[in-house]
Amino acid sequence: MIVKHKINLIIPSEVESRRVKRLKFYLPLIATVSLLIFVILFLLSIIFVNTNITKFNNLNLEVDNLEKKISSFQTTEGIYTFISMMLKNIDQIARSQKNYLPLLDQISELPSSTIKISTISVNDQGNVSFSVVASSSASLDNFITFLMEKDNNHLISNIKADGIVRQKGKYLFNISFLADKSIFQ
Repeated sequence: MIVKHKINLIIPSEVESRRVKRLKFYLPLIATVSLLIFVILFLLSIIFVNTNITKFNNLNLEVDNLEKKISSFQTTEGIYTFISMMLKNIDQIARSQKNYLPLLDQISELPSSTIKISTISVNDQGNVSFSVVASSSASLDNFITFLMEKDNNHLISNIKADGIVRQKGKYLFNISFLADKSIFQ
């Protein structure tokens, strides 16, 4: 007789320990909660980044607008800067110039009815030159006498007359002299 043998292909289950049972229960729960936390944090980070991108774009737009305003004022600023520099230069020149009024007072004492001064120039060293029109030779003589008196009083020196020309009964000439510095300082 033949003996029958049984072959069992099913692996017998081992008895699980308590610890393994707990791990099998809690690990999927922990994984699910971790996944939910990750998804929530990911969504929050996307919202945060989008909010910051919007703020950044708004700031860039504001910067562009301000740069346009600034560039529109650059020409005006250039004009104001130029005018300011010009005013400073004019102020500096005005402060450095000497007072020529006493010298002009001396010149204004000229016998004006017969002598006409057409142009006059004065420099810082006291060199004075002007163009004169005399109506007659007598007025020319009086004018030279007047200048000689000023020379004798040491108010002027180095008197020079250039280019005396008679034209239509009048005498045209240029006079130059050195004024005493005490007159115009």
